Amino acid sequence: MSEGEKVMVPTMDEQKEWPCPSWMHEGARVRSKVEFSGVPKGTVGLVLPKDRTGFPVAWDLPSEGHIYSPEGSTTFVKPLVDWFNNWEAAQFLEPVE
Repeated sequence: MSEGEKVMVPTMDEQKEWPCPSWMHEGARVRSKVEFSGVPKGTVGLVLPKDRTGFPVAWDLPSEGHIYSPEGSTTFVKPLVDWFNNWEAAQFLEPVE
């Protein structure tokens, strides 16, 4: 997709019929072809097990979560995960070779 190119978005019913990319499966490494929702273009992620809403991708972006308790707070790594249907995966992701 070139800079400034408009993507024709199919209806939700059309997206449901879109074929699944062959490289989109659990354990696959993918790269974002565009920037979106806090994920820079070119970011690599891991495809997690598919659920009824689509393919979750855990991005290699460290972010922090916090647990607060009377004893103090604890910081831990909280992965950023986005979900993709077949059409979105084909448009916005590519396999990492």
